[in-house]
Amino acid sequence: MKRDKPHCTCGSVCEAQPGRWCAVVAQYTLPPPAPPETATETFLSDMAVNHPATFMLLIKGLLPDRPEPDTSPAGIGDITSDAKGSGARFNSGKPDFSLIPLTLLAVSVTEGPLHEDPPGLAIGCLGMFQRTHDATFLHAALDHLGHEGWEECARVFAYGARKYAAWNWAKGMPWSVPLACAARHLLAMARGESTDPESGEPHRGHVFCNVVMLLQYAKTYPEGNDLPPKGLL
Repeated sequence: MKRDKPHCTCGSVCEAQPGRWCAVVAQYTLPPPAPPETATETFLSDMAVNHPATFMLLIKGLLPDRPEPDTSPAGIGDITSDAKGSGARFNSGKPDFSLIPLTLLAVSVTEGPLHEDPPGLAIGCLGMFQRTHDATFLHAALDHLGHEGWEECARVFAYGARKYAAWNWAKGMPWSVPLACAARHLLAMARGESTDPESGEPHRGHVFCNVVMLLQYAKTYPEGNDLPPKGLL
């Protein structure tokens, strides 16, 4: 109930202490009225209640810039451990192509007839492995790249032994890791790049190494299979 002036218990207006209840009732000071909202406050209040998603975008734009959190994949595994599945890889900042259906990637990157594009064919084989988990497609991927790739594979494994530790990879790791790495190197080959700038070794050798890992894991580390369930893709 709104009162313009406080009233005493007798009902008369208390003129002696404007803004206060009569001392007979209580020693209570009425709170000052809230200041009227500005046009901006009214607009923001309406947005917050009726358009919360737009309101959050608006507030984000009004706040000072903050650095975005680092969501790049960090390194995995433990070089010092002998535990199964502790194979280490340092792939921070590298795109995870295992999150893409690789059969679609193969079609996208292929120029001209598919049978004339070995990297595209190999990506397609990886995509079929990603879909079916059938290691036959891994052998097919290597066949499309040529048997000369085995010597390059050995040099890349030697590079990995220096970077990590000898046979670090054989301990096992999530299958998606070598799958993504193989796809990344094949994509570089499809762009016409022959040598990996980090290792100085051919991309083809890196592809062979990662496919060898997958072939080995199919036998010795099946619990590392984190590929999409069969039939999903």
